[in-house]
Amino acid sequence: MKKNKKFIHVIMSLLFLVFIFGIVYFLPYFWHCPKGMVFVPAGNFNMIWTSERYGGYKNETIETDHYCIDKYEYPNLIGEFPMRIVTWEDATKLCEENGKRLCTQYEWQKACQGPEGFIYPYGNIFEYKICNTHLDFNKPGNLSRIGSFPMCKSGYGVYGMSGGLSEWVLDRWDINSNDRVLKAGSYNPNYSNTQKLIDGKWVFKTISNSCDGIHHHDKKTKLHDDGFRCCSEPNKLKFNLKK
Repeated sequence: MKKNKKFIHVIMSLLFLVFIFGIVYFLPYFWHCPKGMVFVPAGNFNMIWTSERYGGYKNETIETDHYCIDKYEYPNLIGEFPMRIVTWEDATKLCEENGKRLCTQYEWQKACQGPEGFIYPYGNIFEYKICNTHLDFNKPGNLSRIGSFPMCKSGYGVYGMSGGLSEWVLDRWDINSNDRVLKAGSYNPNYSNTQKLIDGKWVFKTISNSCDGIHHHDKKTKLHDDGFRCCSEPNKLKFNLKK
């Protein structure tokens, strides 16, 4: 009996030492994102493709590094209107002026799908009232202010990634083109046949509202339904524990 107690005591002491060592080893390093940005951890995610461009529903395993992404569309300020009618070049410049960059399409979609890997930021079933997906952007005055849809967020805490504006990302559409990729948005004329009348309003349901929603324009194009948000690398905070 005494030997068993001694053995348990030794094991508990070793586990305690491992715990303390882990704290001492990892405590000096914390990933930190600038104000207004959300941290997305490195690792693989199951990138969902439902778009016709990719032959229907399929999954692809993609690996990303740690990164930060704006919580909201640019200018990333609650109560402001998202900036639109900007070229890809404009968006690139504005991100760089703020010490950031455009997101890649993989970063954008990972942040949208969340750690759960949803089709939409909020789940796998389309709910047109959760996000700004029940408005017709062909008519002026329908763009909502940032923060108007508090339930429209992903599991990582990123808002407005379904509905609202399409968002420029870093990627080329293909290597032989000047076109750049845009993600999501509730109005996408390339897929206008997806619209459906619900409660007296036109809803653009599938391609443009899911996290894999994708289309493209020339990088110098300015359209009323195109905006962007920025990404950046996180900072590593180091604390001096020797003091």
